[in-house]
Amino acid sequence: MKTLTVQNILECDFSVYGRYADLLHPATPCIGESPIRFYRDMLPLCGNEPLSLSVTLVEPLPFIVDVMEYHTAVGECFLTLDDDTYIVLAPASAGEKIEADTMEAFFVPKGVAVYIHPGVWHYAPYPAGDKSIHSLVMLPQRTYANDCSKYELTQEEQVKLDV
Repeated sequence: MKTLTVQNILECDFSVYGRYADLLHPATPCIGESPIRFYRDMLPLCGNEPLSLSVTLVEPLPFIVDVMEYHTAVGECFLTLDDDTYIVLAPASAGEKIEADTMEAFFVPKGVAVYIHPGVWHYAPYPAGDKSIHSLVMLPQRTYANDCSKYELTQEEQVKLDV
């Protein structure tokens, strides 16, 4: 089984997959002064559909990548609320099958919002610790039902995270 080395999302070029913003440690211009500061437009999202907030609850699980998905028409944004996570991504491809050799794994600290471009392969985050995590997911309404292509990796294609 192939192994993926996990990279820290804050220390690498993430532009092929999307963008991110460390919401708990903002370093952008702000409006206002202590005790209230407003850090604006840290991670712009665009689209013509109404945005919906959902939550993915993920319990601790083995660090084996066995399923991936993508959305053709929209990007996806998520923010893990209660602990650090690992995510696995692969660049958008022309087919319905993921190329396992193109996957990369990232460590995402709690409080870092991640926006994934349309077409980029992804799936739910893996809890980095030994507790369940709650991930806030921002997508246009019903994307999960009308724009979600899922691929289950064969035993030979599956990869393990090297954490």
